[in-house]
Amino acid sequence: MNALTLLVAATIGAEPLPHCATAAGSPFLAASQQDCSGPVLHPFQRLPRVCPVVPCLCNEGGTDGNKKPAWVQEFHHAAHFPLPRFAGDGTPIIGDGLLIYEGMRLTVYSNGVYDLSFTATVPDMPVTVRLQLGFARGKGSEVEYSLTLPPIRMEPKKGRGGDANTFHITHRGQSTLFVPKYALLPCSPIDSGWKVCRSGTARFGTPIDSDDPNR
Repeated sequence: MNALTLLVAATIGAEPLPHCATAAGSPFLAASQQDCSGPVLHPFQRLPRVCPVVPCLCNEGGTDGNKKPAWVQEFHHAAHFPLPRFAGDGTPIIGDGLLIYEGMRLTVYSNGVYDLSFTATVPDMPVTVRLQLGFARGKGSEVEYSLTLPPIRMEPKKGRGGDANTFHITHRGQSTLFVPKYALLPCSPIDSGWKVCRSGTARFGTPIDSDDPNR
């Protein structure tokens, strides 16, 4: 029995709604004095509001010139996500992929705001990268906390010059893990003494359209 079948069975087997003896029942009466729940006593009145996250403008994000950073972590090594290609016999072919250059930078402020910036080059196809920062207390320690970034999509535009495949990415967020008095930790919050590592995945190409009959 699949999940949909279970849901339907649970609905059919539910207790019937109580009959309303009078249509003029006041919602302000005590529950024991009412024959049924009035409209204002429904579990919810409106659907949740879902607002899309929009890209930041070119003059947003990046280092806040009005505030001094609490600490900065810079990654001195490049990161490469190879494009998966295989020969006819299944042998992997090493080729271009997503390259994140040296100098990726995490800038943290005392109010918990952080900026992550990096420069990357992609092959001649769209790439969606998902990155996660891990924080450990010291070298060799296990990662205790993670900071997951929203998906970042880089799509080269046709007809442009040699810079069409290179992008500069900036992302601004906020975490209470960086704020001393609000950090939900039994010890000091994450600071420059912690080790920061990065991990992620990259998806190459255009995702399949949901209306594609061959998906």
